[in-house]
Formats: sequence, C-alpha cells, structure tokens
Amino acid sequence: MDMFFEKLSVILADVRLLSGTCAVWKRSALCITESRAAPDFFMHNCRFCKHIKEKYGLNICRRHDSVTVPQAVAEHGGEPFLLNCPAGAVELIVPVQDSQQIFGILFVGPFACASLRNNADLPVIDETWALALGRLCQQLLLPLGPALAGIHPDLRPRDHRIAKVVKYIEQHYGEKITLQEMAKRFYLSPSRFSHLFITECGQNFTDFLMDTRLSVALDLIKFSEWNIAEIAGLCGFSDAGHFSTLFKQKYLCTPSYMRLNNSRSIGKPLTNHGTH
Repeated sequence: MDMFFEKLSVILADVRLLSGTCAVWKRSALCITESRAAPDFFMHNCRFCKHIKEKYGLNICRRHDSVTVPQAVAEHGGEPFLLNCPAGAVELIVPVQDSQQIFGILFVGPFACASLRNNADLPVIDETWALALGRLCQQLLLPLGPALAGIHPDLRPRDHRIAKVVKYIEQHYGEKITLQEMAKRFYLSPSRFSHLFITECGQNFTDFLMDTRLSVALDLIKFSEWNIAEIAGLCGFSDAGHFSTLFKQKYLCTPSYMRLNNSRSIGKPLTNHGTH
C-alpha cells in the first residue's frame, strides 16, 4: 500500500476510535469514492448504514455524497460543519483544501441526533467537540492532501516538468488538454515533450490522459448519482457515445452495465462482460 494511504489509515483509525463511528475519506470536491485502497477507507460499514442501504438502496447515499455534500461544502467556505444524512442521522463533514483546490472530504459519522437518540448503535454528537475534531483532522490531513487527491499516487516523475504536467492533468482532466499546450507551457518541443513523458510515466501523453479520465469516470459510475452523460462531461468527454465506446474498450462492459451491476452488489466481479 502506498505510504500516503498508510498514513491516512492511521488517522482514520484514530478518528474512529475517538468518535466511536465511521470515518471515510473521499477525494476531490466531487467526493469521488476512494476505491484504490482498503474498503474501510471509503465505505460506511456500521450496522446503521448497512441497514439503510439494504432497506432503501445505494442511491439514497449516492445522491447525498455526490450532490448534497459538495454543495454544502461550497456554502460553508471550507470550514468543518454538521450535516444531516438522508436517513436522519448527523455527519461531520471536513473539507481538506488549500487556496487552489479541495483535495478531499472526510466524513465522520453517523451520529445520533434528537430524533435518533433511541438508536443505541449511534453515538450522540456534541457539536463543539465535533467541530474541534474536524479542525484537528484538517491539520492532520492537509499535508497528505496533494498525494491523496492524485489519481496516480504511485507515480512520481523525477523530471519536475513532467511531475507538474501529471498534477495538472489530475486537477483539470475535465477540461480540454492538448500535448501541444503542455509542451509549450514548459518550453519543450512536442516531440521532446512526448519522449520525456513516455520515459517518466511509462505511456504516451494521450493514453495517460485518457486513462485518467476513464479512471475517474469509473469511480463516478460506481458510487455517484451523476448520470452517464453528466459523467462523460465531467471527465472531459464531449460526446457520451464516444465515451461509452472508450469505456467498454477499457473495462469490457458499457457504463450502464457497470452501474447496474455495481448497484446490485459492490465488489463482486462482473460477468459476461463482452455481451453488454
């Protein structure tokens, strides 16, 4: 496991111990599920949450995480805050960001609120304590932020120019990015830039950009409420049909089938890939 995920796991374990409930990390302002590490890092696995998902399905949580939380984060200006989840419990939401971007968001909860105090599974939250915990978590997670937000945490190019290109792609994958633009930014010819990028990253610039976009799209399809056309746009694809074709080439099934299969059972392997 990458050293940054190891540090994250230690912090999350301590937060769970202090809070008596789940602590879940999601990367970027879109609350992209952290599927690159152990499941405990990104899934609410307490009995209360499992019961809600079994009773109402995953979509009730997907919309909350991918739509409601990002909107609330923007409204609170980067400070930790408390938010009711769709099941009526309370979560502590902790944005981790610098002046340029949100690296990710820590979810701590669920906690019992007034209407759920009879639920013995959930600890009762103290607002002052919770917000203090949130500010402490921000300080602990901020140094890890750039690495945890990165889509390729194990890739660390030695050439500082290519390292900056990789970081730029991971922050702007939803925008139009060209090889010529990146080469010009670092005063390199397109041919020299191409050679250097392959040497440092192990694949050409176009394939790397496409893999980054498809990797983010896969997480959004599995765990967000965005529809397929919206995901295509968010990940830099101008045409949803072309996106579906590329997605099937990489993952051997259509985006729609991936979502349907994942809704039925997260974590189980797909079957009959080539027929969908």
